[in-house]
Amino acid sequence: MSKTESARRSKPSVADRLGRIKERWFINEPALLLVVSTHELTPNLRIRGFRCGMGRIEYNLSDAQALSDAELETALKAETIRIMFRHPYRYPPRNASVSYIASNITINELYDGLNLPYKAGDYWSEPKYKKQFFEFYYKALCELFNQESDGGSGQSDANAASQADGSPERSGSGQAPDRMAEGSDAELPSAEDLSQSDDSLSQADDGLSQSDEDLSQSDEDLSQADEDLSQAAEKTELWATDEYFDEKIKEQIQIILGNSKQWGTLSGQLISQLTADMKPVMNYKKVLSGFRASVLSDDRILTRFKPSRRYGNLTMGRRLEFTTSLLAGVDVSASVTDRELKAFFSAINAFFRYGIKNVDVQMFDSELKGRPVTVKKARKTVNITGRGGTSFQPVLNFFKENTKIYDGLIIFTDGYAPEPYVDARIKRRIVWICANKASYEAHKDWMTSRGRCCYID
Repeated sequence: MSKTESARRSKPSVADRLGRIKERWFINEPALLLVVSTHELTPNLRIRGFRCGMGRIEYNLSDAQALSDAELETALKAETIRIMFRHPYRYPPRNASVSYIASNITINELYDGLNLPYKAGDYWSEPKYKKQFFEFYYKALCELFNQESDGGSGQSDANAASQADGSPERSGSGQAPDRMAEGSDAELPSAEDLSQSDDSLSQADDGLSQSDEDLSQSDEDLSQADEDLSQAAEKTELWATDEYFDEKIKEQIQIILGNSKQWGTLSGQLISQLTADMKPVMNYKKVLSGFRASVLSDDRILTRFKPSRRYGNLTMGRRLEFTTSLLAGVDVSASVTDRELKAFFSAINAFFRYGIKNVDVQMFDSELKGRPVTVKKARKTVNITGRGGTSFQPVLNFFKENTKIYDGLIIFTDGYAPEPYVDARIKRRIVWICANKASYEAHKDWMTSRGRCCYID
């Protein structure tokens, strides 16, 4: 038996090496051990490297065998941290490719040395993109990919339209031969004129060359974006919304949160992000419970539990219902996307499932857009006006002037506007509902000082 074959046979299997890593984690990384124990470690020859989802952490046997013990532990640690953030179980499969890139960027920003592809610096150079959270990167990546594809086609369409309509420069160059043919008395160009013309043509060629370089760079960027999404697609085949595993991992995180000594080498920022992710998202029932009025409505309901004052128990009595009158301020400024507006009105429609009989909807941007519209049942379509700048002051002033009519104000917004003045007497009756977690994180400090604050997931 050769030395090479003997060494190969004596080398532990990948399963044994992974088992030893988990044994070391029992002492050094108890938090990671708790989470990785919720998943089955499974070889898969069809994939490259590691991936996770559907209760499994899959790995390519050959790729894993080629890794050193330290590299194998790093690969397993990266997928375990991804599971801790519940990325494979919280996001729809149709967005999974972009989610995977955003997931890697988030993990790379919060934990050094994992060697995952895709870092914030690969896409952005601004400091504001450092140490952010998943939703922030996900939204930024969607905007980035859309801008790249739209920008390329937009430039091409503009050039095509210019050529089809005939720009002034093109018309001028086309008329020069006609002027020369009008008569024999036309003056011939001098040598100096010809020299200046050559210089102009040379400058034009330089401009075209630079334009070709820009287009080539744009094509390379688009190609890289397509390649990134293609590679991410394989890694996210197991990703799907799964409430069972989502709750299972939450239980483990709650156990870890109860004992600070279990965090091991996880950074403070990563722990803070995990803790923030454990906070519940917008709960419509809790929001509405803050606006339960103590005012009687005009609705009278017959009931046998309350005897009639005139006829006693022989006739049903009447009781008055407690109801809530809400004003919903909807930010329709240009910074709010159509998708976010759809989420706003979906939330308003949900109010009717929790006992609210009508909601007055007041759209606004930098000013109020018309009068409030009373909505008495869920609607499928709503006419949107506005799409200008944003100011919260007009809708807050309107609510203050009509506090006898409305029990509470709910403002749906992305938060990007000057901080408004809120009278201390009405701030406890205001709820700010942000379009997503990114806008919530950006504005929660000043919003919570002017009412309650939550966001739509």
